Amino acid sequence: MAEIKLPRLGENIESATVAKIDVSPGSAVKKGQTILEIEAEKTNIELPAPEDGVVKKVLVKENEEIKVGQAVMDFDPSFPGATARPT
Repeated sequence: MAEIKLPRLGENIESATVAKIDVSPGSAVKKGQTILEIEAEKTNIELPAPEDGVVKKVLVKENEEIKVGQAVMDFDPSFPGATARPT
């Protein structure tokens, strides 16, 4: 199991607001698929899945302010048979 964390978004950006959560626990996702949309400095940014796997737990809520490096989801990249399905 791994955590997906909010990456560094820019030199002076230390936090962002969760605009939309595009997956739910149990969702199988493909590498690059949008899992979370955030807003930072009036810009919307899509956070992609780092690899194929399954979302185990969403750790944030919509409209929540989160910091760079904060865990946003628990993710299982080794889940057997992980294949994308509509969420």
